[in-house]
Amino acid sequence: MTCIVGLVENGIVYVGGDSAASDTDAVDVIINPKVFRNGDFLIGYTTSFRMGQLLQYKFSPPEHNRAEDTDIAYLITCFIDEVKKCFFDNSFGERGKGGTFLVGYNGNLYMVQSDFQVQQYAQDFCAIGCGENWAIGALYVTKGQNPRSRVVLALETASTFSNAVRPPFTVLEM
Repeated sequence: MTCIVGLVENGIVYVGGDSAASDTDAVDVIINPKVFRNGDFLIGYTTSFRMGQLLQYKFSPPEHNRAEDTDIAYLITCFIDEVKKCFFDNSFGERGKGGTFLVGYNGNLYMVQSDFQVQQYAQDFCAIGCGENWAIGALYVTKGQNPRSRVVLALETASTFSNAVRPPFTVLEM
């Protein structure tokens, strides 16, 4: 259905996404971006437009007690607990299953998978959606180039090879 790309360089998180809405038979272009800010978070999603709408308009990130929790501990516990509550309260998904999205927070990039696990990868980039493999390849071979340009090139590469990834692209940074 999509391609969402995340990249971190010098403490700045870049997240970009395409504009495709697809199923097995058709693909359309939407005007609502799949990448947005919510408070201190930069989020890009795949899986479900309803999930993205909830994360953007209904989800209220909980306070981070920085004295007690590392960023990853906060995300795995408080943040995910509130995401799950938001989904359940708004009839999205099942108790143990949600969707996949990237989270930029405090200069780092994380992937939340459909079982609500939170991953942080050793490399400074990742991608999700049906175009992720092409995007990851493009990010790998463009190391050292301008980060925003890398994100756009990764999305362009994914749209060239995947019939379910379409411009225009949205790229935000935080």
